[in-house]
Amino acid sequence: MKVIKLNSRQLQARRTKERIFRCSIELVNQYGFENVTIEEISQKAKVSVGTFYHYYKSKREIYVEMFKMIDVYFEETVEKELKGCFFDKLDTFFYHYAKYNVERGLTAASYLYGLQNEFFLDGNRHMLKLLSALIEEGIANGQVRDDLSVADIFAFLMTVARGVIHDWILNRGEFCLNERMGQYIKLIRPSLESNK
Repeated sequence: MKVIKLNSRQLQARRTKERIFRCSIELVNQYGFENVTIEEISQKAKVSVGTFYHYYKSKREIYVEMFKMIDVYFEETVEKELKGCFFDKLDTFFYHYAKYNVERGLTAASYLYGLQNEFFLDGNRHMLKLLSALIEEGIANGQVRDDLSVADIFAFLMTVARGVIHDWILNRGEFCLNERMGQYIKLIRPSLESNK
């Protein structure tokens, strides 16, 4: 893999965009999406409003980026940690799915999961491709039942995971999302195991 070296100007631009992003998430988690203005984000990030608009067209674009970043996280971090049998990998996958949402914060998650978010259905996302590949591998290795399609198992797993996250949001984060996600993934394991 070819490593691209950034010059000082490119590094500064990257740091500025990351600072705007980080400050946006902090403010939204503190005050709610609708209660934060671009001016407040710019002030917290110590940039002009024009600089904000140089990197982002709107506040919503911050959330679009946050959602896209989950794929980077799964590609650069999670994929390396997937070890063991299918069910070990599945536990790790959904542990990180929950962890990512916790780290972004309850308010950010409620905004993402409250919208009709087209990213949930984008099959070209790395995270979703990774889960499909895990399921295919589990079926091929005889660990996962083969009477359901990969698409059906995928839809079942993501529905359960999104439901757990939605419940966490409804309960205002009053339970540990990582633990609850792990419990549900373990509960559904028997329904996925191969009978062979």
